[in-house]
Amino acid sequence: MDREFIDTLHLCHHCGGGFLNYREICPKCKSHNLKMIPLIHHFRCAYIGPKTDFLYKDQLICPKCSSLLLNPGVDYDSPGSTFICKNTSCNNQFQRPPILVSCVDCETDQSPHELVVRKVYKYSFTEKGLQHFLSLD
Repeated sequence: MDREFIDTLHLCHHCGGGFLNYREICPKCKSHNLKMIPLIHHFRCAYIGPKTDFLYKDQLICPKCSSLLLNPGVDYDSPGSTFICKNTSCNNQFQRPPILVSCVDCETDQSPHELVVRKVYKYSFTEKGLQHFLSLD
């Protein structure tokens, strides 16, 4: 028989289910109620901060040097984003949220590395295997 790779499945380590919900979570309180805010890097004074720090009356003003930022790529760029936890008792700010996987079937929460990985293959007869199968009585 020939074997051909088809897919990789990630399954719940508790029940084997494949109906999984991937969530970014706060590393401090584990809430998944997060807000992503783009970062701005002002070239002239090298200040980097959340876009909300730069917003003033529908314009971008650097909070460090008070310069008006007009041209992306000339005055400033966006080197990424930051996350803020919307849980009012937390309000944690962080760069890279961890991922939590929740199984919809059994409601188990787990890290991605805890998932069971299964490879899916397609099998088919080779010509030799088909001849052998057809010669059986």
